[in-house]
Amino acid sequence: MKKLFRFILVFLLLGIIGIGVYRYLWRPNDPMNGQKADYQVLVHEWVEEFKINEQAANQKYLGRIVEAKGVVREVLRDSLGGMNVILESGDSFMGVNCSMESGEVAPQEGSDTIVLRGEFTALSLDVCMARCVRISSPK
Repeated sequence: MKKLFRFILVFLLLGIIGIGVYRYLWRPNDPMNGQKADYQVLVHEWVEEFKINEQAANQKYLGRIVEAKGVVREVLRDSLGGMNVILESGDSFMGVNCSMESGEVAPQEGSDTIVLRGEFTALSLDVCMARCVRISSPK
């Protein structure tokens, strides 16, 4: 009886620990609509900040929620239905690449000035943001 009790106790403890680790490591991302932005930026100023001091800008923004305001340069769709919106920065080589959440409506290229909220993830050829949602559109 004592061995059975120990077995059940160990099994329950391992189960509780396993559930805790699972929930910690694989917690779902909060919807970006409910997030509060850490920074609000104009795209051309934000890109300029990276050009002046890339390391400092990376430290400041990495993993942070940013609302970026700019004009839509291009809307790209992939074969899986994903959508990326490139915001114009005034620099022909660099823009802000926003990987949009599924279900977002594509903005018009060239004419829409919009605000997108997302998480800054990296600087590659563009300033990259993930899980982006549209916050505002032109009236």
